[in-house]
Amino acid sequence: MKNKLIFIFIVLLSLNGQSQFNCDDIFYNIDTLVIINHNNEDPDLEINDELFTGYCDSFDKHGKIASKTYISYGVLDSIVYFDKKGRIAAVEPYRKWIISGVLKIYYKSGRIKQLINYKNDKVCGLWREYYENGKIKYEADYIDDNTTKDNSYYTWTKKGVKYLHQCEVRDKTKHIGNLTINSGYDKCKKTKIKTAT
Repeated sequence: MKNKLIFIFIVLLSLNGQSQFNCDDIFYNIDTLVIINHNNEDPDLEINDELFTGYCDSFDKHGKIASKTYISYGVLDSIVYFDKKGRIAAVEPYRKWIISGVLKIYYKSGRIKQLINYKNDKVCGLWREYYENGKIKYEADYIDDNTTKDNSYYTWTKKGVKYLHQCEVRDKTKHIGNLTINSGYDKCKKTKIKTAT
């Protein structure tokens, strides 16, 4: 993520001293949050010298909530995404404007679908996927964004049968001018894991 990343929004409504407003109504950059109040009818609005803590909402074209962005002392903390019916679809964690922590993705029922560990904008650590009944479906331990520990991962059937997938990674990197394309692929061996009875 670029250090100079800038998000631009414009305040159209008075904030009335609240810590909630429409995300389309703010201007902020990676280090600080500046709120521009175009409706100067609120003389008690004093936020120029302080870093904002609160949240802002984004709406879809039908006026329904699409996301809620949480900001702590001028720094992006997390973004909660909603489906078309207003249910939480995902929670994306941030540290210093970079995705870090556990990304949570939900089924429409509200149950956890996926838990994905991020560190510095990259998948790092456990990635787990679950069936809607809560039983595990997939697990991999990532050591960087594209590579799993021992080039392997596990899957489970709905009946709980566990499989180990051991993969052979083949690098097919191509260089075309200044462009590098990595089209490597995995050839995986699937082995059923016996469980103790």
